[in-house]
Amino acid sequence: MDTDPPSHPVDLDVASAAIALLDAALAETDMFWSQVNEEDSVYAEVLARDLRHDEWQALYARWRQRPVAWQRCLATVLAAVAPQQAAPWLLEMVEQGEDELALHAIDELRDMLRGRSLILPWPPTAVRRVKELWSRHRGFTASQLEQFLADLRHGSVVDR
Repeated sequence: MDTDPPSHPVDLDVASAAIALLDAALAETDMFWSQVNEEDSVYAEVLARDLRHDEWQALYARWRQRPVAWQRCLATVLAAVAPQQAAPWLLEMVEQGEDELALHAIDELRDMLRGRSLILPWPPTAVRRVKELWSRHRGFTASQLEQFLADLRHGSVVDR
Protein backbone atom coordinates (compact mmCIF):
# COMPACT_ATOMS: atom_id res chain seq x y z
CA MET A 1 0.00 0.00 0.00
CA ASP A 2 1.35 3.38 -0.96
CA THR A 3 -0.37 6.52 0.24
CA ASP A 4 1.91 9.07 -1.43
CA PRO A 5 0.04 11.56 -3.59
CA PRO A 6 -0.38 10.20 -7.12
CA SER A 7 1.73 11.72 -9.86
CA HIS A 8 -1.43 12.07 -11.97
CA PRO A 9 -5.07 12.56 -11.03
CA VAL A 10 -6.73 9.38 -9.77
CA ASP A 11 -9.71 8.32 -11.85
CA LEU A 12 -12.15 7.29 -9.14
CA ASP A 13 -14.43 5.59 -11.68
CA VAL A 14 -11.67 3.20 -12.75
CA ALA A 15 -11.02 2.19 -9.16
CA SER A 16 -14.71 2.20 -8.23
CA ALA A 17 -15.50 -1.54 -8.40
CA ALA A 18 -12.98 -2.62 -5.77
CA ILE A 19 -13.43 0.55 -3.74
CA ALA A 20 -17.22 0.20 -3.83
CA LEU A 21 -16.98 -3.30 -2.34
CA LEU A 22 -14.59 -2.17 0.38
CA ASP A 23 -16.63 0.98 1.02
CA ALA A 24 -19.76 -1.13 1.53
CA ALA A 25 -17.94 -3.57 3.81
CA LEU A 26 -16.65 -0.72 5.97
CA ALA A 27 -20.09 0.91 6.05
CA GLU A 28 -21.62 -2.21 7.60
CA THR A 29 -19.99 -1.37 10.92
CA ASP A 30 -21.96 -3.83 13.08
CA MET A 31 -21.10 -6.69 10.74
CA PHE A 32 -17.48 -5.51 10.51
CA TRP A 33 -16.96 -5.54 14.30
CA SER A 34 -18.71 -8.89 14.71
CA GLN A 35 -16.33 -10.33 12.10
CA VAL A 36 -13.34 -8.78 13.89
CA ASN A 37 -14.46 -10.35 17.17
CA GLU A 38 -15.60 -13.74 15.91
CA GLU A 39 -13.94 -14.75 12.65
CA ASP A 40 -10.47 -15.50 11.38
CA SER A 41 -10.98 -13.57 8.17
CA VAL A 42 -12.59 -10.15 8.03
CA TYR A 43 -14.17 -9.50 4.62
CA ALA A 44 -12.96 -5.90 4.46
CA GLU A 45 -9.38 -7.04 5.14
CA VAL A 46 -9.60 -9.64 2.37
CA LEU A 47 -10.80 -6.93 -0.03
CA ALA A 48 -8.09 -4.48 1.07
CA ARG A 49 -5.31 -7.01 0.51
CA ASP A 50 -6.13 -7.05 -3.21
CA LEU A 51 -6.24 -3.29 -3.79
CA ARG A 52 -3.94 -1.84 -6.41
CA HIS A 53 -1.93 1.35 -5.93
CA ASP A 54 -4.52 3.51 -7.71
CA GLU A 55 -7.28 2.02 -5.58
CA TRP A 56 -5.40 2.84 -2.37
CA GLN A 57 -5.02 6.37 -3.73
CA ALA A 58 -8.76 6.58 -4.39
CA LEU A 59 -9.52 5.32 -0.91
CA TYR A 60 -7.11 7.83 0.58
CA ALA A 61 -8.81 10.62 -1.37
CA ARG A 62 -12.22 9.62 0.04
CA TRP A 63 -11.68 8.58 3.66
CA ARG A 64 -12.23 12.01 5.24
CA GLN A 65 -15.72 12.27 3.72
CA ARG A 66 -16.92 9.03 5.29
CA PRO A 67 -18.65 8.75 8.68
CA VAL A 68 -16.45 8.32 11.76
CA ALA A 69 -17.69 4.74 12.30
CA TRP A 70 -16.51 3.87 8.76
CA GLN A 71 -13.18 5.60 9.40
CA ARG A 72 -12.66 3.53 12.57
CA CYS A 73 -13.19 0.34 10.56
CA LEU A 74 -10.70 1.61 7.98
CA ALA A 75 -8.11 2.24 10.69
CA THR A 76 -8.45 -1.37 11.83
CA VAL A 77 -8.12 -2.65 8.26
CA LEU A 78 -5.06 -0.49 7.61
CA ALA A 79 -3.30 -1.79 10.72
CA ALA A 80 -4.10 -5.41 9.85
CA VAL A 81 -3.32 -5.35 6.14
CA ALA A 82 -0.19 -3.22 5.80
CA PRO A 83 1.11 -1.84 9.10
CA GLN A 84 4.32 -0.22 7.84
CA GLN A 85 2.54 1.66 5.08
CA ALA A 86 -0.50 2.38 7.25
CA ALA A 87 1.43 4.15 10.01
CA PRO A 88 1.55 7.60 8.32
CA TRP A 89 -2.15 7.33 7.48
CA LEU A 90 -3.02 6.40 11.07
CA LEU A 91 -0.89 9.27 12.37
CA GLU A 92 -2.90 11.58 10.13
CA MET A 93 -6.07 10.17 11.70
CA VAL A 94 -4.63 10.93 15.15
CA GLU A 95 -3.69 14.47 14.17
CA GLN A 96 -6.76 15.44 12.15
CA GLY A 97 -9.57 13.03 12.94
CA GLU A 98 -12.48 13.53 15.28
CA ASP A 99 -11.77 12.44 18.86
CA GLU A 100 -13.39 9.01 18.43
CA LEU A 101 -11.27 8.29 15.35
CA ALA A 102 -8.09 9.72 16.87
CA LEU A 103 -8.48 7.53 19.97
CA HIS A 104 -9.08 4.46 17.82
CA ALA A 105 -6.09 5.23 15.59
CA ILE A 106 -3.93 5.61 18.72
CA ASP A 107 -5.09 2.16 19.86
CA GLU A 108 -4.28 0.66 16.47
CA LEU A 109 -0.82 2.25 16.46
CA ARG A 110 -0.17 1.08 20.02
CA ASP A 111 -1.11 -2.47 19.05
CA MET A 112 1.14 -2.26 15.99
CA LEU A 113 4.01 -0.90 18.04
CA ARG A 114 3.72 -3.57 20.70
CA GLY A 115 2.68 -6.56 18.62
CA ARG A 116 4.83 -6.12 15.57
CA SER A 117 7.78 -4.14 16.92
CA LEU A 118 7.00 -1.28 14.58
CA ILE A 119 9.43 1.55 15.21
CA LEU A 120 7.86 4.82 14.29
CA PRO A 121 8.95 8.37 15.00
CA TRP A 122 5.95 10.31 16.27
CA PRO A 123 5.60 13.79 14.79
CA PRO A 124 5.29 16.54 17.41
CA THR A 125 1.80 17.37 16.13
CA ALA A 126 0.63 13.81 16.85
CA VAL A 127 2.17 13.88 20.35
CA ARG A 128 0.43 17.20 21.04
CA ARG A 129 -2.86 15.68 19.88
CA VAL A 130 -2.43 12.72 22.26
CA LYS A 131 -1.73 15.13 25.12
CA GLU A 132 -4.76 17.22 24.20
CA LEU A 133 -7.00 14.14 24.13
CA TRP A 134 -5.58 13.00 27.48
CA SER A 135 -6.37 16.38 29.05
CA ARG A 136 -10.02 16.12 27.99
CA HIS A 137 -10.78 12.53 28.96
CA ARG A 138 -11.23 10.75 32.26
CA GLY A 139 -11.32 7.17 33.45
CA PHE A 140 -9.99 4.27 31.43
CA THR A 141 -9.37 6.33 28.29
CA ALA A 142 -7.32 8.88 30.20
CA SER A 143 -5.28 6.18 31.92
CA GLN A 144 -4.55 4.49 28.58
CA LEU A 145 -3.45 7.78 27.05
CA GLU A 146 -1.36 8.57 30.12
CA GLN A 147 0.39 5.19 29.82
CA PHE A 148 0.99 5.81 26.14
CA LEU A 149 2.52 9.23 26.88
CA ALA A 150 4.73 7.57 29.51
CA ASP A 151 5.81 5.03 26.88
CA LEU A 152 6.70 7.93 24.61
CA ARG A 153 8.78 9.59 27.34
CA HIS A 154 10.62 6.37 28.22
CA GLY A 155 11.41 5.42 24.65
CA SER A 156 9.02 2.48 24.38
CA VAL A 157 7.62 4.44 21.47
CA VAL A 158 9.94 6.69 19.53
CA ASP A 159 9.12 10.41 19.69
CA ARG A 160 10.82 12.86 17.34
